[in-house]
Formats: sequence, structure tokens, C-alpha cells
Amino acid sequence: MKLKIYSGKQIKINIKEQVWIPVILLIGFFLAFPVAELLMMGNWFGMNYNYDQIQILYENLWKDGFLRTGFAITVIAALLNSVSEFWYLYSSKKVDFYHSIPVKRSRMFFSRMFTGIIFFAGPYLLMEFLTVCIGAMRGCFSLHLMKLAFYMFLIHLICYLLIYFAIVLVICITGNFLMGGLCFVGVFLYGTVLSSLITGYEETYFRTYARMLYGVCKVLKRDVSPLFLGNELVDKYSQGELKGFLFPVLCVVLVLTAASFFAYIKRPSERTGEALIYPFTQVVIRILVVIPTGLGTGLFFSLFPENTSSRDAWEIFGLLVGVILSYSLLEIVYQMDFRKIYVHWVQLILCGVLAILMAAGFKTDVIRYDRYFPKSGQVEMISWNGVNMESSDYAEEKADGRYVIGTNNVEAMIDLGNSEDLLQAVKKAADRTYKNIKNNVGKEDMEESGRMVTFGFTMKSGTTIYRNYIVDSQILKDILQAAYREGDYKKDRYSILNIESKYLFSITGIFGDGVYTTLWERDKEKRTEFLEALRQDILEADAEILTGQPCGKLYLSFGQIPQERTPDNMVPDGRECLSGAGGMVYMFPQFSRSLALLEEEEDLSISLQDVDVESADVVFDLSEDATVLSDPIQYTGKEELTELKNILIPPELVPEWETFNSPWADLTLKIRGKEAVEGWAIRPGEKTPEFILLDQERAQEGILGENESEDSTDLTTNLEDTTDTEVMDIYE
Repeated sequence: MKLKIYSGKQIKINIKEQVWIPVILLIGFFLAFPVAELLMMGNWFGMNYNYDQIQILYENLWKDGFLRTGFAITVIAALLNSVSEFWYLYSSKKVDFYHSIPVKRSRMFFSRMFTGIIFFAGPYLLMEFLTVCIGAMRGCFSLHLMKLAFYMFLIHLICYLLIYFAIVLVICITGNFLMGGLCFVGVFLYGTVLSSLITGYEETYFRTYARMLYGVCKVLKRDVSPLFLGNELVDKYSQGELKGFLFPVLCVVLVLTAASFFAYIKRPSERTGEALIYPFTQVVIRILVVIPTGLGTGLFFSLFPENTSSRDAWEIFGLLVGVILSYSLLEIVYQMDFRKIYVHWVQLILCGVLAILMAAGFKTDVIRYDRYFPKSGQVEMISWNGVNMESSDYAEEKADGRYVIGTNNVEAMIDLGNSEDLLQAVKKAADRTYKNIKNNVGKEDMEESGRMVTFGFTMKSGTTIYRNYIVDSQILKDILQAAYREGDYKKDRYSILNIESKYLFSITGIFGDGVYTTLWERDKEKRTEFLEALRQDILEADAEILTGQPCGKLYLSFGQIPQERTPDNMVPDGRECLSGAGGMVYMFPQFSRSLALLEEEEDLSISLQDVDVESADVVFDLSEDATVLSDPIQYTGKEELTELKNILIPPELVPEWETFNSPWADLTLKIRGKEAVEGWAIRPGEKTPEFILLDQERAQEGILGENESEDSTDLTTNLEDTTDTEVMDIYE
């Protein structure tokens, strides 16, 4: 019994006519699989990797390397097969010839489809089998590898069908080479371009916009284009995250298959040669092209004027120019007649109005983008990129004694938790940011009032939303305390302390005297004892302690750490991959165990009270832009120095959750027996001494009346040598 959708005779004819396609693909897959395998294995054996390492590398080659090279040839196969099988639809003579054959179009469609699959699968499976044989000859063979080879073929077959039917659909709905080429480019690049356009508008008009790819923009950039969707499928499989992603891709393949099938069998032959075969697609493509083009040119023109008042006018002008030009060019392609450019003038006006309304929607924030804040019952996890605030690498010990080391990345999102206290603390930042937006506070002024932090809200629905909020010191403290109470953030923040003490190379600290000191440089046992004490202190510390006022800051350096064996960190000769890690830890007065060990060191001054300050030199700013400075004012009095010692702190010990206060341009302390230390700040919660405020006022008054120029100098140094009359002349 013959299948109605299959014609073996027709397939044999197609193979004879197009034998060059499988030959090209055979060469392509030969280069992608066996040749790549021989090159990689030759390198591995030449670099003296041992047997276990080669097994790991070879398995990864099937999970990642062959996926990439095979995907590239798969794309070429889909392009060659689809074009060669359906390109005749652009020729009226060939269309009349093929459609006059007493064969149903549906049968002809599937015969061509099966021919393409044979052209793809035949060379693929042959070269894949050869690759497996080469691996077996070099000692790399197992049933697990055979399973990986089978899975890889299925992944590439899905990618092939995805791209194949997308191209077939383009050919079936277009009637000539020009429109076919334009639609081909549009299908594969439209989503990326539209995603960039929306991102540009969000970044321009939404003040809480975070530069993170998510939501609609992520879908447009990665999933609309068949090429990028196939590439993402390969990435998901390589990363072991295919679950939940494969089914939607299969649905897209089925939709494209059905759409291309019906577009082929319903295709009116008499419209061959026209731009688009189906008239309704003209309206759809016109809207999809004209409106985004207008929005893009409008945004482009709005970037030129520096005057804010004229920016809107230029944006509207650019928007209308883009709408009119794109509409006109599109109509010329549709009609192939310059006289019919504005035959659909109503649609032109409609596109222009819609483009203006969309631009106005972005500008006025109709969707309440900046005001949005998720409800507590909807949030699964809150994360942020505040890792750079307390810079430390991430470390996790595995069962075999090796470690996973994650280098500190300021753009990485770190999980905080999902408690109600945490959500309310973040909401304070959101409300504060929106209040500034509502009061038309400039972006630069907003950032001066706090630090810009990106927050991520992972919803229970599975989606993730990102926003930028301005966070001041108090809100930051509330967020950290809520995160520490939940527990997981504390574990991740101090994960570097999980590394065994035998890998600890050095400890450098700065304390109340402002001097960096290397601790126990030649005493490994003492470093080990201190690290254990520090671990215990941090383990027992609560959220209030960990967000208090530090009394010191430590920099821990680890080295020669054995890393988890992965294909990316293999070392020849079977040696361990050793790496380093570093981190910063604040010391707090409640850390009794570790502070007790520090106090045993005679040369170490934990507090500024422990040293003898001989003098303090203060330099004040005499201009707003800090270009004019006063001469140093020196304090040597016992009372003045005592008062300064009670309030001064090194700036390194002012954490992000405290307010930095430094009323001077610079303050230098000369400490007996040590080098002079510059750049002191006032301890959070303390007030500036009255004598400092008085001298600051005097220094500023001394500059009044001076000609503001680059050659201006501090008058406070010259007043002693002038008469009263000269002083009055200066002030006048």
C-alpha cells in the first residue's frame, strides 16, 4: 500500500537531480565531526593528558564541541535543501510545469521534505558513525557515548526542521526574488532588531530600567529568529537545561510545518512574480516594518539636540520621516510602480498615528514601568548585583576535596532571599526612587543621593523582572540585615572561609591606625588558628553585628587550591588544576576570638587610641569643584588631638551601609614610630569638632573677593603680611 504523502520514485528523481547537495553536506559533516575529532584528540595526546582526563574531554566534545560544529553545517543543510527544493516557485514557467503534473501538491510537498531530510540525515549519520569508530580506536567508547551521539542527532534534526520550514514558509508566501530575500533577512533578524529598539526606548525613558535581558526583549532576541532559537536549543542541551525548553521548540516546529504546508498547497499560481502571494500579508508586513522604523528614526533624532525642550519636536520629526520613507520604499517593492506609492494613504496615516502614540506611551510611562513593584505573594526570590560592595570570591568544597571557585563579578546577580522584611526593605528603595522621578530629579542628582543597585525579582510563574533603584546607606543596611537573617546570603557572602586553612597564603589588615599590616607572614599555625576563630565569630554573629561599625578590614589570600575537574580547567600529565582566591572580611568589635589573637601582636594597633599622634594637618576645599585648596593647618594641641582621635577613622573602615563624612579635602596624621597616614574620615555618628568648623569657615572667608582663575591662591597664607587697609581692599 502506497502512502499518500510519500513517493519513492519522486525522491529518487530528486536525488539524481540534486546529488551535489549530499556531497557538499558529506564534506561539511566530515570536517565538523571526524576532522575536528582527530584534531582535538591529537592535541590531547600531544599534551600528555592521562586516560581519565581524555575521557572527560571526549565526553564534553559530544556535549558541546560537536554540537557547535554540527549546528553550523545543519544551518547550511537547511538552507541548501529548502532553497533547492522550492526555489522553482519564483518562476512562472516552472510553477505551471510542476503543478500540471498529475500529483497532489500535498504529496509533492512531503516528497520534497523527505528528500531534504535524507540529504541531511544520510551524510550526518555516516560521518557520526565514522566519528564513533575513530573514538573507539583511540580507546574512547561506551554505551553512554552512543546515547550522546543519538541525542545530538535529534537536537540537530530539530534545528534543521526549524530553519528548513522557516525558509520554506518565506518562499511560499513571497512571489519574487527581491521580496523573498527581504523576508528571509527579516525572519532571521527582525526579533533582534525589534528587541534592540525596545531596549533603547526603555533605557531612554524609564528611569528604573536595568540593563538585563529579560521578558519580551529576551524572547524577541533569542526565540523569534529560527536561527537564534536553534542556537539556544543547542546551548540548553549543552548546559543540561533542556527540560521545559524542548516542548515549546517542538511546538514552533509543528506550527512552521503546518504554516508552510498550507501556504504551499493553497498558493495561487497566477500570483507568481508579485511581491507577496497572499494579500493580507502585505498589511501585516507593512505594520511590522513601518511602525518600528518610525520609532527607531524618532529615537535617533531625539539624541541630537542638547536642549530638552526641542527634543520632543525632533523626535516627532524623525518619527514621521521614518514612517514616510519606510512606507514609500515598501510600497515600491509591493507595487513595482512609483505612481502607486501612496495608494494606501489611510494605512500610512494609521501607521504614523500608532507610531506617535507608542512613542508617547514610552515617554509618559503608560504601562507604569517605573512604578511597578511585585507583590509579596508573587516573589520566589530577590537578587541583586551588590556583590562588588563586599568583594569576595565564591568558594564551594566538593566531596572529593576539590573546590568550585567563582571569581567576583560586579554584574553577577546574587540571591538575597524572599522574606517579607527583605521585600519591604527593597520597596523602600523603590518608593524613594519613584519619588525622585515624580519630582523630576535628574539622573545624576539621584545617583549622588545613593548608589544605583540592580534588583532581580524571580516570580513564582518562572519569569524574572529587573529594576534599578537608588539605595542610600540606611536602606542598604535594612536590606543586608533582612538578607543575613534569612541565612543563605550570609553563607554565600562568607563562602571563601570554607576553604581549608592549609591553602591560606596571607592575611593583610587595616585597623584604627590606618596602616596596612601583613599578619603572621611566617607563622602558618597562627594564621590557621586565626582563620578558625574568625569562622566561629562570623558563624555566631547576627545581622545587627554584621551591619555594625567595623573596627578593621581583612584581605584574605588563598592559593594552590585544587579545583573541580572540568573540561575547561584540565592540566596535562594528570596534574591538579590549582587556582587562587581572595576575599575581604570586615572585623567587628564583637569578634572576641579573632580580636583576642590580634591584640596579642605588639606592633598592631587595633584602635587609634593605641597610638601616639604627634600632629594633624588639615587641608580644606575653598571651591565647589575642589580646584582651590587651603594651605595645611596643623594641630598639635593635646586637647585637639585627643578629640580628633576619638572621632577619626580610616575611610576603608566606613562600609557602604554607613554615611561617609569628610569635611576636609585631606587630613594627615603623624603617628610616632610610623609613617604619616593621609585621608581620614569622621566615624559614622560622630560630629565634626567645633575648632575644625571654625578653621574651615576662616579658610573659606579668606578666599572671598579673590579673582576666580586658575592662578588663584589661598589668601589665608598672605593675610598676615598685609595691612588692615590692604585686607579691606581685598574684601571689597
